[in-house]
Amino acid sequence: MLYLIGLGLDNGELSLNGLKALKNSKKLFLETYTTPISEEYLSFLKKQDIELILLNRSDLEENAKTLISKAKAEDIAILVPGDPLIATTHHLLLVIAKNLGVKVTIFHSSSIFSAAIAESGLDIYKFGPTTTITQWSKNYTPTSFLENIDRNLQNKQHTLLLFDIINNGERTLSIKEAASIITKAEEKLGKIIISKKKILLLENIGSKESSITYAELSVLSEKKNKKEIKKSCLIVPAQTSFAEKELLELFI
Repeated sequence: MLYLIGLGLDNGELSLNGLKALKNSKKLFLETYTTPISEEYLSFLKKQDIELILLNRSDLEENAKTLISKAKAEDIAILVPGDPLIATTHHLLLVIAKNLGVKVTIFHSSSIFSAAIAESGLDIYKFGPTTTITQWSKNYTPTSFLENIDRNLQNKQHTLLLFDIINNGERTLSIKEAASIITKAEEKLGKIIISKKKILLLENIGSKESSITYAELSVLSEKKNKKEIKKSCLIVPAQTSFAEKELLELFI
């Protein structure tokens, strides 16, 4: 049996059924390249007296067949921060398991998609496609995330803007890093899309240190934090209803 177990956004969000499956497993495989995991949560998993093996992207892509084939002989669990099927990589695991004749049980949990949108107070039905701001390098300077936001705004749709995972899955881009990329991308496109708008910055959502701030990008990028920020994302509101405006005012 292969268990796909969602760990949620922070320590304590593992469901009782997921915990039971975890304890019944012979081996635990943990991936953190799609979402960072806290040291506290990692420590909890290491205390389960079950072999815990850290996975990288290739383990769940090129070498996924080898990994899943282990579930033919014994129960194994793949632990995923957030919800295990939000990352499209993990859908491939279901296909491979079916082709190998391996049974799969899925244990869902909260994800940044459900938590960030819910806590923003914005209507989930008014969100357009989610997009991601990736880290720029010398030869890689994509602006597609801005074009996606612009398209959503024209359609009067809000946008959840995820931040790239960096430092080997340790954290997402910081708001200062993201703001720098956004500014350069706007210059490259020759169009101001986000910089002069009030947007939502969501940090460490799902944890005790979570915070939400509603302000322009220049203000957000200078925000001082007392706590270490592992996970950040933005929400770019489009046209808002009266009720949405009232809720956004709570985060100023």
